[in-house]
Amino acid sequence: MSRAALILAGAIAALSAGPAPAQALRCESPEGRVTYADVRCPPGTTLAREIPAMPAATEADRKRAQAQQKADAQRIERIEQQRRKDEDKAQRERAAAAQKAQERERACRKLALRLQEAEDRLSKSTVDKRPTAEKARNRAREQYELDCKR
Repeated sequence: MSRAALILAGAIAALSAGPAPAQALRCESPEGRVTYADVRCPPGTTLAREIPAMPAATEADRKRAQAQQKADAQRIERIEQQRRKDEDKAQRERAAAAQKAQERERACRKLALRLQEAEDRLSKSTVDKRPTAEKARNRAREQYELDCKR
């Protein structure tokens, strides 16, 4: 049972525990300090007013409270299930995003290596092979910038 359901059950148990006191007395001291008593005011205080007691809970009240407790516990359980489902979904999304980032990083490393190799081939190429090497380097650079520089 969840914490909120336990608190609610305790409140209902307290309501149905037994007869309520007949009344409460509000007592005030000459300095204005307020205290409450159930039988008579403490020495040095005077009765300011009587507060009538709440009527005792009826069987219908108890049944209504129990039904409300059950409905609240079910609502709490649904909320908890939804929270767990949302947490699981968020965890899966984070894992997928991390996987995608790793794959992108791996692909960018390959493209960077390919660009470096193309630049090395260009620097070592002879005059007659230079235009082909430049095209290969430019394609490798464009691909790297397109995929990895955003």
